[in-house]
Amino acid sequence: MPATAHIAGSAAHLSAQQRELIDLAATLGRERFAPRAAAIDRDAVFPFENYADLREAGLLGICVSRSAGGLGADFSTYVMVAAEIGRHCGATALTWNMHVCSTMWAGFIADDLDMTPEQRADHERIRALHFERVVRQGKVYAQPFSVGGAAAAGKVPFGTLARKGKLLDSSQDLRVVIPFRTFTSFFAGRRSYTIGIAVKNPDELDAVEDQL
Repeated sequence: MPATAHIAGSAAHLSAQQRELIDLAATLGRERFAPRAAAIDRDAVFPFENYADLREAGLLGICVSRSAGGLGADFSTYVMVAAEIGRHCGATALTWNMHVCSTMWAGFIADDLDMTPEQRADHERIRALHFERVVRQGKVYAQPFSVGGAAAAGKVPFGTLARKGKLLDSSQDLRVVIPFRTFTSFFAGRRSYTIGIAVKNPDELDAVEDQL
């Protein structure tokens, strides 16, 4: 049987880190993920054993910055590694994508956003807590949605019921939003959720953020 082509076509143009991480994913895929894939699909179960392997290999922190203890990979590196994992177990690649997206949003994507110095400091403080959970504690993150579009980008809400009400002890009149989803790829295996929130009036959120 001919050898499987490299996921990038040729490794000649790749960086040392890219070659190393793709080779790691290929080894895990051949030796660990592929032998389990059929049973995972047949029984419709979450690939817990594969996540133990990802955790041990440090791949939960692939897009966490090096300064926070992660591997510091960029988006293109992540995509190639995910594609290699997908060759061997689609369920693992799909759900791992949701976890890694959480670290990318809080990481290099957020780094490119315009923030005030106060917002930047607050974000970095909170980000450090979550990156610590991923890198040091091996925690897995997911999002309670699976479909792309304007809602996933935070522009409009997902299918919701909304009603006016009081939030905690605030005197602000806010909306309580109750999302309805019929499917999420990562529900059975998640440990923590990241949720995107679109705020029209930041002053209202500031009034209660310390209580959340």
